[in-house]
Amino acid sequence: MDAELKIQLHSFEEIEVGHAASIEVHLSKAAVFQFADLTGDHNPLHVDEDYARSTQFEKNICHGMLVSSYVSTLVGMILPGKRCLVLSSSFDYLLPVFHSDIVVVAGLVKEKTPSQHSLGIDVKIFREIDTVIDGYVRVKVLDEH
Repeated sequence: MDAELKIQLHSFEEIEVGHAASIEVHLSKAAVFQFADLTGDHNPLHVDEDYARSTQFEKNICHGMLVSSYVSTLVGMILPGKRCLVLSSSFDYLLPVFHSDIVVVAGLVKEKTPSQHSLGIDVKIFREIDTVIDGYVRVKVLDEH
C-alpha cells in the first residue's frame, strides 16, 4: 500500500451514489505474521510452509480477515475518509489470497441515506482480474467538529 496515503475529508453532501475509490495493497509475508501475532491466529495454513504444501493450496494463504481488513483503510482514509464510522460489514471469501499477492480494494457507493447520514458501499477485492472477496459495508459519515 502506498505509504503516503493521505486521509480524505469528504462531507456527506459531497458523496453521491456512484462515487468510487480504490487502493492497492501488497500482502507481504511479514504482514501475515504480524496479523497472526496481533490476533493470535497462528493456524498453520497461514504460517507453516511445510503444512501448507500438504494442503490443496500448496502454499500459505493470507488470513481472509487480514485481506478484508483493508476495507477499513479504504473507507476510513478515502471513501468517505476522516469522518467515517463503520456500522456493519459482510464479506464473501471467494478465492484464496497468497503471501506476496497484490490486491486492489475497490468500493462503489450504492446507497445514500440522508436521514441517517449513512452510505452503503459495495466492496470488491481483486487479484489481477479475479474477485477474491465480495462484500458490502455500511458507514456513517459523522458531522464536522
